Amino acid sequence: MIEGGFWLVRLRWLAVIGILMATSFADSVLRISIQNIPLYFIAFILFSLNLVSLYALKYNTKGKIHSKIYSNESIVIFQIVTDLIILTCLLHFSGGVENPFIIYYIFHMIIASILLPPKTSYIITTFALMLIGTLTLLEYHEIIQHYSLQGFNDQNFYQNKAFLLGTGFIFFTTSYLVVYMTVSVSTKLKQHETAYKKAKIELEKKDKIKNEYVLRLTHDIKGHLAAIQNSLDVVFLSTSEEDRQEFVKRAYKRTRRLTSFVNDLLKLTRIRLSNRLDMSNFFMHDSIHKIIQELTPNALNKRIKINVNINSFTDKIYGNRLSIEEALSNLISNAIKYSPDESEINVIAIKVKNSIIIEINDNGIGIPPAEQKLIFNEFYRASNVTNIEKDSSGFGLSLVKQIIEKHNGTISVESKLNEGTKFKITLPQKAS
Repeated sequence: MIEGGFWLVRLRWLAVIGILMATSFADSVLRISIQNIPLYFIAFILFSLNLVSLYALKYNTKGKIHSKIYSNESIVIFQIVTDLIILTCLLHFSGGVENPFIIYYIFHMIIASILLPPKTSYIITTFALMLIGTLTLLEYHEIIQHYSLQGFNDQNFYQNKAFLLGTGFIFFTTSYLVVYMTVSVSTKLKQHETAYKKAKIELEKKDKIKNEYVLRLTHDIKGHLAAIQNSLDVVFLSTSEEDRQEFVKRAYKRTRRLTSFVNDLLKLTRIRLSNRLDMSNFFMHDSIHKIIQELTPNALNKRIKINVNINSFTDKIYGNRLSIEEALSNLISNAIKYSPDESEINVIAIKVKNSIIIEINDNGIGIPPAEQKLIFNEFYRASNVTNIEKDSSGFGLSLVKQIIEKHNGTISVESKLNEGTKFKITLPQKAS
């Protein structure tokens, strides 16, 4: 919109020059009788108004004007409306409806249709037709003086009723038809432009994802492979069977970690790049019980008790079952991993209106307050977890957040150091 305003300013400078040249040419070369002084005065007014518009546009661009009165759209409307009024005054002093420059009304209607919303365009078109109609009626009934273009048109068409009605009908219908066609074409072009910009943003987003992951892959995979290579070098060169077994175990563990890292990366990338997930209805309580059953051995190793409380009203939910189960499994697995031995974990699921709320509470190490807003970032790991698991990929919570948001849900965290952490997930029960 702001670019359109500056475009109108440039057109106005040309209009001022055009008025001065046309007036001078008609008077001195064509010898047409016109009102020189009023026309030069109108050119001066147009010049002054253009300075005002330019001032407003420049200050608005710099962010110095905050009032809605001076919005970009308001400035453009002001420019077009004042142009129409000035054009009407110009026509009045140069032949009125007999002046062929009456066609310039159409140009302003086209400009309005391109720069402004459709409704505003039609309002401005109606305003323009009212202006020329009022001028024609006032001159026809001799309420205001008619200034004929003597030497150019001596037929007094301004008092010819048939001419006025015929020309008025053609001008009226042509104006609205031109606006309709311009609005239609402009709307289509804007839709295509919006689609193009959206596609461009999406492409840039995917390109950024690709670059981030290539860099991260290069760094992390190189680190894992270097550790594996070093372990295998020891196995190959060492004569001690004990050393060989030890470094084979290290290479095996590193390989498992690398495989897990790549799998997490692929899952996260697939979710970020895909625009949709395969959705279906499934029972949330079945999924939660399945996850608890799978993770129970891990909990028993630390003598951790998992309490499950699922509201009886928690029924079917619409979503991608595998990805939601993966998100919940990740959160419960983390709760087990970062909780002390012989503690408890509470998994609660309730229905609130049309949503299912799932809470996972533990009595673990907690998350430092300053880091709680960062834990969902990719590759980020809280500073107090490195002693427990040094080689985590940092993808887990980011993957969880991506999955929940793909289902139009939300996830939040509350945590206190050395007291525990609560993750709260809200998922819509039906398709939105």
